[in-house]
Amino acid sequence: ITLSIPSGTWGTVMSLVPYCQVRDPYCVAFNAEGKVLASTDPIEYAKNFNEGAVGNYYYTEWATRIEYNKTEGVSAKGFTWSKWSCQVDHDKGGSIMRCQITGTRNTQRPRSLYLTPAAVFVVLGF
Repeated sequence: ITLSIPSGTWGTVMSLVPYCQVRDPYCVAFNAEGKVLASTDPIEYAKNFNEGAVGNYYYTEWATRIEYNKTEGVSAKGFTWSKWSCQVDHDKGGSIMRCQITGTRNTQRPRSLYLTPAAVFVVLGF
């Protein structure tokens, strides 16, 4: 999945920034140097700043990459999924965010595909 804001009029006003919500144990945010960030939620930063919690509020450093681990190892729709990963690149006044998730196809056929007809034939045979 690729999201982009082109340079020019919109690129100078807006940019794409990934972030993790506060207290989300599955999301990890990284800065440009690859350091894990403690908090990237802009809503939480604004809330603490507006409440005047000077000793309690913190500066939210912008993330350039996030990883969402809740989907890792989950089997659904015939695939086993990896974690979500989103990376943002700021280039010449614009922003491009690329997100990816990898799915490995489950090749094993379900046992019910064979057992259900076999059970029906056994019952009908008696």
